[in-house]
Amino acid sequence: MRKIALWLIAALLIGGGIAVLALREVGPELMDRLQGKPLGPLAGSQRFELDETRTVAINEVKSLTAVTVETVFESVEVTREPREDIEIRLTGTYMAPLDVTQPKIRISQDGDGRVEIDIDRGITLPHSFTSTNLRLMVKIPETLSGDLELQSVSGAVKLRSPGLEPFKGNVSAGSVSGRIYVEGLDAWNVDLGSVSGEVEFVGSADQLDVKTVSGAMMLRLAALRGNGWMETTSGSIELTSTEPLNHEIKITTTSGELEIEREEVNIEVREDRVIEATAGSGQFSLELSTVSGSVSIR
Repeated sequence: MRKIALWLIAALLIGGGIAVLALREVGPELMDRLQGKPLGPLAGSQRFELDETRTVAINEVKSLTAVTVETVFESVEVTREPREDIEIRLTGTYMAPLDVTQPKIRISQDGDGRVEIDIDRGITLPHSFTSTNLRLMVKIPETLSGDLELQSVSGAVKLRSPGLEPFKGNVSAGSVSGRIYVEGLDAWNVDLGSVSGEVEFVGSADQLDVKTVSGAMMLRLAALRGNGWMETTSGSIELTSTEPLNHEIKITTTSGELEIEREEVNIEVREDRVIEATAGSGQFSLELSTVSGSVSIR
C-alpha cells in the first residue's frame, strides 16, 4: 500500500506543479487579479491548425548522452529509424482564444549531453483554458545510444522501433492518465509507468519494470534477459514470451485468477492467491502482482 500511496502522491504533485508553473509564468499581474480583482471577459475562442517541424543535427550535440521528451496534454510519439538527425514535429489542432500564444516546439541542451524536447505554451492564463488535440512526433536515429525518457501528463506515449538493431541504453516512458505503448524495442533497462492508463510492451529487455495504479498490462516479450517486475493495483497482467524463460516466478492477486501455461515452468506452490514456480535455470527473478485483476503467463 505504501507504493500505491506514493504513486497517488506523485500524481497530485505533478498536477499541482503544473498549476504553480502556469501561475509563475503569467507573473504578478495575474496573482493580483486572483486575490480579488475581477477577471476580464473571456476572449472568443477559435480552432487553430498547427504544423511545425524542427531538426537537431547529432554532430552539433557534444557527447550526446540522453534524449528527453515531455508534454502536458499532448501525445508523444517517438520512432527509431535510419537517419542522421533528430526530427521533431508538432502537429494537430487546438482551441484557444484569439490572443493566446501559439504552442511551439522548445529544444534545449545541457552541458552533460542531454537534449530536452517539450512544448512552449507561452502565457495562456488568465483568459481561458486551451484545449488541444496535438501530437509531438520525434524521429531519432537508430544509432542513437544513451538514455531515452518519454513523459506526458494526460497524453498517450508511444515508442516504435520496427525491426532495428537493439537500443544501446535505458528507456523510460510514463504518463499520469495516458496509455503507454512500446513496440519492437530491444533495450537494456526498460521502465514503464502510468497512474490510470494501460501499458503495452512488445519487445525485449535486459530488465523490465512496469507499474500502474489503475490499468491493465499486456507484455509480449521476445526475450527477457534479466529480472522483471510488473505491479498494478486495479488491472489484469498478461505476459507472453517467445523465448524460454529462466526465472524464479511469483505471481499474486487478491481478487482474480492466476494462470501459468508454459512447458519450461515447474510449479512449486499453487494457492488461490499466489503461484510460485521455476522456469528453466531460474537464474533471474520475475514477479507479477495485482490487487484486483487476473495474472497470466503463457
